[in-house]
Amino acid sequence: MKTFGCVAHVKKVGPGITKLSDRSTKMVFLGYESGTKGYRVFDPVNNQLHVSRDVVFEEQEKWNWDTPRSSGQAETESFIIDLQPTVAEPTMQPAAVFEEGEDSQQD
Repeated sequence: MKTFGCVAHVKKVGPGITKLSDRSTKMVFLGYESGTKGYRVFDPVNNQLHVSRDVVFEEQEKWNWDTPRSSGQAETESFIIDLQPTVAEPTMQPAAVFEEGEDSQQD
């Protein structure tokens, strides 16, 4: 059993799908189609109902209904990770200045 309302990626089929084109569309899972082995999914961007067997589910992700329909983006948690290493910059210290008299005292 799949989670009702989760994001489902439905595979596009038919002419016009090339090797490098997007092959899936984000939709919302509504349930199971009776009489077939397909899933019933809703496309909120185009306001259409589809039945498909080629579906990949993201059960932890839910559709964000607050965004405009044209964006069609799902709601996810995002984290910002700073990959910059925190290394202290080397400081330049002046070289030690020896007077002529100091070298002779160490003998």
